[in-house]
Amino acid sequence: MHELGHNLGLCHGGPSDAVSGQCNTNYKPNYLSVMNYLFQHGVLYGSVMAPDGSLRPRTIFDYSRFDSVVIPLISELNEQALLEVNLVDPNGPIANYWTTWYCEDACTQPPSCCRIQHLPVRLSDPIDWNCNSHIEVESVQADINGSSEESDVLTSYNDWQHLQFVGGSIGAGAALFSGLPLETPVQELSRQDAETASPVVMSFLRGDADADGKLGITDPIRLLGYLFLGSPQELECADAADWDDDGVLQINDAIANLGFQFLGQPPAPGSSECGPDSSPDDLGCASFPPCENL
Repeated sequence: MHELGHNLGLCHGGPSDAVSGQCNTNYKPNYLSVMNYLFQHGVLYGSVMAPDGSLRPRTIFDYSRFDSVVIPLISELNEQALLEVNLVDPNGPIANYWTTWYCEDACTQPPSCCRIQHLPVRLSDPIDWNCNSHIEVESVQADINGSSEESDVLTSYNDWQHLQFVGGSIGAGAALFSGLPLETPVQELSRQDAETASPVVMSFLRGDADADGKLGITDPIRLLGYLFLGSPQELECADAADWDDDGVLQINDAIANLGFQFLGQPPAPGSSECGPDSSPDDLGCASFPPCENL
């Protein structure tokens, strides 16, 4: 789902435009999307009971659904002024989501040990951004996305409202960064074209129910098997089995077919050669190979 998101115009930081500068800003705690490396293996949502009795988040695979209107206080996380309390309405749509972030480590051999990922915390709970085991009333500074800087402004993004269905590139971010056009020409049949297009007209030989290219006793037998034994379950060309061309398959069609072949009764209406249905009905003809190349 992550790689598919790249083909839909999403980056690791959400927006694919160069203006925002957020495309490759990764590990944002407020970007709740599988595009974010923090949540590539699942966005943290809801909770389950762990063996020790504590609550742990469960994971869902989803693109981000939230922007500044829904989550105003965490839609932009300024690492120079991070609030640790009252970030999310406990009754709001994002209250059941969890997040995680990076804490700085005092090691001297970066980058292998310069950051530690904090255990997940519910967004509606106080968040210890600077990892000092104390919830501050005043704002704090911290490098919460592990970029080695405390000056980033990390923005959320609503992925679903910005999917690009005609551009993008798998594994390379959006089209802007892959050299592909922002929009790929669409060559699919439009609804208007489909409604005005002429239907495909199939030619067939009337009475030839088994579609072998000739009339024979097997034709009424096949129709009777279809009507009364369920064998076959479908006819390749129901129109061909409709001897009297009344738009309904019934025993009369088989009887009239036998009467023509063995008693000299009148032929089926219309042409005795391959041709389309002279009075179109709902029966249809999906396939009739003997007439396809004529």
